[in-house]
Amino acid sequence: MSRHGNAATWLALAVICGPACADFTPKRKYEEVVDPPTPVRGHAVVGVSVLPTSGDLKSDKVWVRFDPALPAQDIRVDVASANGRLRGDGLWGHKPTGETLNWVALAAPSSGPRPDHVDHLALAAQPASLNNESTPTFQLVAWNSVQESATTVRIRLYVNTRRAELFAYGPGEPKGVRCQPIVGGPTVRFDAVCDMDLPLLGKERMSQLTLIRRDGGQTSKQPVNLRW
Repeated sequence: MSRHGNAATWLALAVICGPACADFTPKRKYEEVVDPPTPVRGHAVVGVSVLPTSGDLKSDKVWVRFDPALPAQDIRVDVASANGRLRGDGLWGHKPTGETLNWVALAAPSSGPRPDHVDHLALAAQPASLNNESTPTFQLVAWNSVQESATTVRIRLYVNTRRAELFAYGPGEPKGVRCQPIVGGPTVRFDAVCDMDLPLLGKERMSQLTLIRRDGGQTSKQPVNLRW
């Protein structure tokens, strides 16, 4: 079975986390806006999620892999289309319960049509308190439920290349993968995706990913923290 097939199997065979796994309280209801009036932000990394299927994009929930032992904090979920015409966001407060690590479902209903191509809709979950750090921190999130026993998942980074070559490195891809440009429409919000395996191993439940941008004779590095 291919790695993409394995990811689809994990998404289909989920063990759903109940309320006892973590206490999440909505603080700002998730909403999607078409043609948002706010300016587009030029972040290098717009989203990080489990690699979705086109059917996943119709989901009215997102699933966050979260360690309930973490301190109380707010988690923000963001959705953005590549063309900048769709934006969704919501905010949840988390209180630790000390229970076992699990995936937690959060309501994220669509208020209109979403792009039907998986390259054109980014998903991100981030600790709100770390939003302005120089090294962005993301929480692993998926459009659909993921098998609890999975030890590796296929993830996708939604990125801005700024017309340069971009490569992504991580514990599952130590030799790096080249980020691929997206096609089929305007790329205002992000213009490429980077797919890689992510091992869910280790007590720290944190992986550092690295983006290397090569533009002519210049090279720059962007670290990205991914909590799971």
